[in-house]
Amino acid sequence: MCADDQPSLWFTVPRPRANPKMTLFCFPYAGGSSTDPVFRQWAHAMPDDVEVAVLEMPGRSRRMAEPFERSLLGLVERLVPVMAHYADRPFAFFGHSLGAIVAYELARALEIAGKPVPRLLVVSAKQAPHLPYRHRLYDLPRDEFISALRKLNGTRDEILQNEELLEIVISVLRNDLEMAFKYRFLGPPLRTVPIIACAGRDDPHVELESIDAWREHAEQFEFSVYPGGHFYIQNESSEAIRARMVELMMRAIRTPGLASGVFSAA
Repeated sequence: MCADDQPSLWFTVPRPRANPKMTLFCFPYAGGSSTDPVFRQWAHAMPDDVEVAVLEMPGRSRRMAEPFERSLLGLVERLVPVMAHYADRPFAFFGHSLGAIVAYELARALEIAGKPVPRLLVVSAKQAPHLPYRHRLYDLPRDEFISALRKLNGTRDEILQNEELLEIVISVLRNDLEMAFKYRFLGPPLRTVPIIACAGRDDPHVELESIDAWREHAEQFEFSVYPGGHFYIQNESSEAIRARMVELMMRAIRTPGLASGVFSAA
């Protein structure tokens, strides 16, 4: 086994389960990592049948010494063999912002390779992949960049006020936002995996219509809007989205096919 495709290198399991029936893979936003308390809270809220695994990209947290991955599709290519280690049970994907596109492209790559695909894909706070990403934030001057972070309300004040820590965060964010800006959807749409798209009603970064456009990529589709901004999953609607994810995973476990019936509850 190549060291690069070790599942423990790429995915952190906040709360291991003895005999899970399903894995929920979580793909963080730009600058995010497996240490995000949101996904750890989800892991503890899930029933014993569901194990949560959170993507750890190179260049952050315990992989700080590794060089960044510069290409989103290059990242996905590296993740495809990793997913082979999880083929023994059903799984679902959740991705927020940048993570939504990573999750989607990984699902597409798995399907193209003839590998098992997620039973369900939940995408959050990100425009549909065929729409251009117009926010060129990654190369803003430092002060403007920090101002943009404050408006998004996803970076904790203690980080923004700690110069040493802030420099590390800025470096990671610039890389990830450049990755997002340079990504281009090459098609064809996935279509075979049910998609639930979620959004914060007051997101200043992504228009609701552009998130609703995910419907062009799935035969089964649902669009849910929650109170809050771009990081509604951390702030205003953290409890509501956590409860919804628990509900979706419990439904997906009971469903033998590709999540048919998951959409029967709002």
